[in-house]
Amino acid sequence: MTICLSHGRWEWRTTKRMSKKRSKKHHYLPRYYLKGFTNSEGGFSVYDKHTGKIFATSPDSAFFENNLNTTESPDGNQSDFLEGLYTEIENQCWDSLDRIRDSDFDTPIEHWDKMNLFFFLLFLHWRLPCNIELINKLSDDFFRGDNDIDYFKLLSKTGDAVPKETIERIRRSPAFKKSAKQIVPFAPFFKDENWGRHLSEWRFICFENRFPMCHCDPERSEGEAISLSLPRACFGALPLATTYLFS
Repeated sequence: MTICLSHGRWEWRTTKRMSKKRSKKHHYLPRYYLKGFTNSEGGFSVYDKHTGKIFATSPDSAFFENNLNTTESPDGNQSDFLEGLYTEIENQCWDSLDRIRDSDFDTPIEHWDKMNLFFFLLFLHWRLPCNIELINKLSDDFFRGDNDIDYFKLLSKTGDAVPKETIERIRRSPAFKKSAKQIVPFAPFFKDENWGRHLSEWRFICFENRFPMCHCDPERSEGEAISLSLPRACFGALPLATTYLFS
């Protein structure tokens, strides 16, 4: 599956995937992103706010859950296709992230790179384990046609309406609830044709010790923000590497 921007909207284009062994270790913070915080030995330290302890780890060994993106079909077959889609989405954003990370104080950031970062942040936000409960609630609102996620339609092979019983069965499906976290991030692109207008307000801050940050308009009130359009991380400061911050 490939995600492309066409005429101001993101489109999905199917690509053939090679069969391979199903993955189990699923990162909710991508390893490539985490590598921006590593030291010369490829590791970093993590503060556990629940225990109050600091421990040394690495991108491969941190911020993952086993089978986080594994789905199971009614016949019992398991699939990691969601993990594969995350990988394809991320691979389209890394060049932009690298250009931002490699920039300096006076380096202009291209609008396209901001768009890719925005796309990455949306998927990053909705894949976090702390948002699973919210995603489950949002999945109950799919296929109703009267809310912020009515851009996602359900039709039969003949194009006819799907029976309500079938819709309810899909909504209750654990596999669909997991899949919803890859559907909700598209809300801004389908619900707001001017979704890119906020990107001009983003700022990237590079400190003396080269700690880059990205900054979204801090004056925007919460009432102005559509909850499905911008992750809450955009209303504060988000580190992009040990040298760059998105604020």
